[in-house]
Amino acid sequence: MSLIKSNLTSYSAMIDDLSEYIGSDASKELLYGIERMKFDEILQLKHNLKDMLMLMISQRPVH
Repeated sequence: MSLIKSNLTSYSAMIDDLSEYIGSDASKELLYGIERMKFDEILQLKHNLKDMLMLMISQRPVH
């Protein structure tokens, strides 16, 4: 259960950072949605975000 709580804390911090871009109402809805997810859905989201980040890094122009 502590793994779920640490994942939610991590997502909460990321969403707080995003709130200045997407607005506080949207960030609250996003966090609420993540809190309602099942554990396996949270892990899948984590993997998807990591894959997206790796793709973005790999497509970055090299100087």
